[in-house]
Amino acid sequence: MIIDQYPGAQLGQEPQVLQLVKSGDVEFSIVSSANTATISPQAGVMSLHYLFRDEQHVIKGLADPRVFEALKAMIEETSQGLHLIGTGSQGVRHMYSKKEIHNVGDIKGLKVRVQATATEDTMFRPMAPRPCTCRSAASTRRCKQAWSTSPRTASTSTSSTSTTRSRRC
Repeated sequence: MIIDQYPGAQLGQEPQVLQLVKSGDVEFSIVSSANTATISPQAGVMSLHYLFRDEQHVIKGLADPRVFEALKAMIEETSQGLHLIGTGSQGVRHMYSKKEIHNVGDIKGLKVRVQATATEDTMFRPMAPRPCTCRSAASTRRCKQAWSTSPRTASTSTSSTSTTRSRRC
């Protein structure tokens, strides 16, 4: 078997590649659950913070046949033309800040960069009323510039999906 790989977003960002898979122009792709939520909003549940205790809990959960079958059914029911063929973990998320964060209360009032999904927006809004999404290299630079002048900053991992409720940098 020969697999042609296109790393570094050569075919587009994950949401665009997901559309290419859906249309049949690309055979398969490894896509995060946050980006899958652009086509199947329920997939965002796998991006919930604190859903898993640690990385071993993630691995155990994703290896559970019942979890796989539930995810597979959810994708097939909510997104015509897509089929889940496997699950995996790309590691856990980390938060970074100029100040120490020991618990959820420590992020109250901080400007937080979140993945651009309804799940992230809904989860962070009560904790940090200033969630900000950055979808492109240019907007990421603007966020970094804005955050470098603000001592009240935290960041989560990035994504390229879209939402209408988070404020965009």
